[in-house]
Amino acid sequence: EFLHDFDLLLTPALATEPPLALNWWDDSWLKTFRSNLAYAPFQGSWNLAGFPAIVVPAGRSTVTGLPWCVQLVAAPGRESLLLSVAAWLEQKNPWPRTAE
Repeated sequence: EFLHDFDLLLTPALATEPPLALNWWDDSWLKTFRSNLAYAPFQGSWNLAGFPAIVVPAGRSTVTGLPWCVQLVAAPGRESLLLSVAAWLEQKNPWPRTAE
């Protein structure tokens, strides 16, 4: 029933700015997992629930210059809808091909 009346759900992709790139290999997998879960908590639950989702660029912060992104979620079996919306968004506002 979830998403029965809607084509897509729009959610944040990240909860905070990403952590600094440090020596992750020196930390335990649990510490690394917790760090990732703290700043990107929204993707895993949709994957586990079987809902297709895609993260797409959505501009840049005017304060930090870091890129923003959003997540689009569709009903199971609607991957083609997600890909077509992502392609449409990229056509309207082309995504950078290299890091800035």
